[in-house]
Amino acid sequence: MSKANKRRRHLRVRRIAAGDMGPTRHRGAERYCVVLLPTYDRPDLCARLLSDLAAQRKHFDDLVVLDDASPSDYSAVRQLVGELGGQYLRARKNRGKRGYRDTVNRLLREAKERGATEIVFLADDMRLCKGFFVRARETWDAIRDPRKVLLNLHLDRNRVGKACWTKIVPHARAGGICSGWTDGIWFATGRLFHALPEVPQISSDRWKGEGIAQLSSGVWQVVSQRLVNEGWHIYQTKKSLTVHVAAPSAMNQNRRVHISIPTHDFVDGPQRARTLALGAGPVIASMATIPDRQKQLRKTVASLVKQVDQLVIYLNYGSETTPGFLSHPKITTYRSDASGFGDLSDMGKFYPSNELRNAGYLLTVDDDLVYAPDYVDRLLHFVEIHKKRAAVGYHGVELLDGAPTNYYKRRKVHHCRHPVRESTWVHVLGTGVLAFARDLLELPTKKEQLVTGRGMADVWFGALAQEQRIPLRAIAHSGREIEQQQLPAGATLYARMKRKAGVHRDLLEQHWPWSLHTIEAA
Repeated sequence: MSKANKRRRHLRVRRIAAGDMGPTRHRGAERYCVVLLPTYDRPDLCARLLSDLAAQRKHFDDLVVLDDASPSDYSAVRQLVGELGGQYLRARKNRGKRGYRDTVNRLLREAKERGATEIVFLADDMRLCKGFFVRARETWDAIRDPRKVLLNLHLDRNRVGKACWTKIVPHARAGGICSGWTDGIWFATGRLFHALPEVPQISSDRWKGEGIAQLSSGVWQVVSQRLVNEGWHIYQTKKSLTVHVAAPSAMNQNRRVHISIPTHDFVDGPQRARTLALGAGPVIASMATIPDRQKQLRKTVASLVKQVDQLVIYLNYGSETTPGFLSHPKITTYRSDASGFGDLSDMGKFYPSNELRNAGYLLTVDDDLVYAPDYVDRLLHFVEIHKKRAAVGYHGVELLDGAPTNYYKRRKVHHCRHPVRESTWVHVLGTGVLAFARDLLELPTKKEQLVTGRGMADVWFGALAQEQRIPLRAIAHSGREIEQQQLPAGATLYARMKRKAGVHRDLLEQHWPWSLHTIEAA
């Protein structure tokens, strides 16, 4: 008996003794499914994924977790792996992204030695759908292609429908969707060991020159190219079976703070996707409006209401009738004539309502903007990437040196409607495109505290952040995240306040010089 078969037999005996009846049967042939999971310095995320696997334990036979010499405490992960009957391995030293090829090759060898007939390769920042293994197998079995080799299980919204690393544009083929590439979240059968004996060498030129910090490991690029060049076909699921959890990345730390990786079309629905990706806590959007903007308000509401758990609107109204289109189970309105706070102008978005107090995540928005369908998910991704320790937004202002005589002079603006290539720490965020974890800071609850900010909510929020030492981050973006609705010339609050630029001076002077808080210094 070969060494590999002896080891496989030993592992099965151990599982049967532990009460696990071993591999299931499929079409009369033995099926042995091994889950492979590389991890580094994210024990909490890894544990969450292991809990998903535990809920579907009967659908796989073995588990190998390879820790790339994490500095964090992985004792809880080791215990979970043991309870699942798997094996926890730890590298002697951290290989990082330059050595990720070795990490993947070691995991593939582990699967082959165990006699795997099915391999599921995951990442520690993923969560699983219900019936994950059943759905993956059903999708695989439906593909009538003798050259199929890998099935991608995660759909990245940035790459859906696009060619990546090969010239193949995703297209229907043989009962599936042939994508031509994989990003490391996949299902395969033992055929893979023949098609890919090991991950190909990655050119050393990849690690020369500028921009290295922005590069990934290159592993899945060379894997995709090798398989396609040798005539194998890589497929993807029609709906994503996994959710990407918004979290800092050790492998691509510099790049990940500038881009988001939202999951596209999760099979269990958008609400479940958000719960898995972000955790508990309702997502609340809050805005203020005036009677003259009902036409614009209707479009703004339509663009947001499906993306949030609750939409709170402060109506700076007198005797005007509340618009009928605001009668929606997700929408809560407060009228200035009944609130006791009166006309708060743009500060109405911070009106101290029960919804705002109980939010898990709070977004403040404007009534003259139309928001992209994935606007909320993308912005909240950055809240998580920054560990909930910063407020983030798509419009930011850096105040330059010098006495603050005019807010609209001596400043650098990162505009929400123009492309911004890199995320930047700023002094002020635009409150029309702002998001933060609700417990990040204390919001004022008294009328006089809000009235002082009327007409200048952006500077008011910046001053609040100065007082509480809250970092503010203007996020890199394409400029297509929002659309500005047309208003009559001079009708915007910005145009009115620019003519009265001196009204900002007191707020600016009270906190001068303004500090540029960052997470590192917080």
